Amino acid sequence: PSDFVWSSHPFNGGEAENAQVLRGFEEEYGRLLANASGDLRAPGILRATLDFGAACVKNYALDKADALLSPAVVDECRQRGMPWDLKCLQDLATLRFKQHRQPECAELLEEVASRSPPHPATQENLGTVYNSLGKHRLALECFQKAIEMKGGRPEKEDLWNLALARKNLGEHAAAIETLESALPLFLKESADKPVTIAKVHDSLAECFLAAGQAADASGHFRRAAELHAAHVGERSPLYGGAVGGLSRA
Repeated sequence: PSDFVWSSHPFNGGEAENAQVLRGFEEEYGRLLANASGDLRAPGILRATLDFGAACVKNYALDKADALLSPAVVDECRQRGMPWDLKCLQDLATLRFKQHRQPECAELLEEVASRSPPHPATQENLGTVYNSLGKHRLALECFQKAIEMKGGRPEKEDLWNLALARKNLGEHAAAIETLESALPLFLKESADKPVTIAKVHDSLAECFLAAGQAADASGHFRRAAELHAAHVGERSPLYGGAVGGLSRA
């Protein structure tokens, strides 16, 4: 598949703008589907379905994404094979994760791993879902394997992953130190990704909170909430999570 334009949109323009953009994509997708009489096998329709589905996942329009990434779509992608099956299964796994259906997410990612050559992104995704399932040691092993596959030198995203696993293993000081070294890299290299930066602040806040350092946690939760409010809106689960963390701190 190529030219996944809709799902590459950053969706960081604020709640109203993001909703307007998504509606525009939906209208365009609807016209394409109508012209093809709803036939998934018509030229461009499967690509458009995956593209709009992933855009919905990214923007937390999860019910729409669930309808788009239907069993029929998944079956068609499996039949076509690579790269369609990997793209579809990965997006469906992301959807299941956001729906808090982590066991299903893990099964899908394990299928991705079985259908594709070893890849660091697969290990990173597996580590993320294993971490959420309480398999923290296995998650850490996946994150470390991903780093090895990339040459052994951790990037900022790797530091983030390692910190989350170590936090859940009770290694709070190591987790804080790792994320504090990663945050400046995100601020420097990902300035155009404010939602990602907000998530890093949120993760660091959780590490401080787990270590019993509520004052430090509050500052990072507050910054995460400010960024989420500005770029995804106060109705987003991301904003709610940051505000909920602030109340716990």
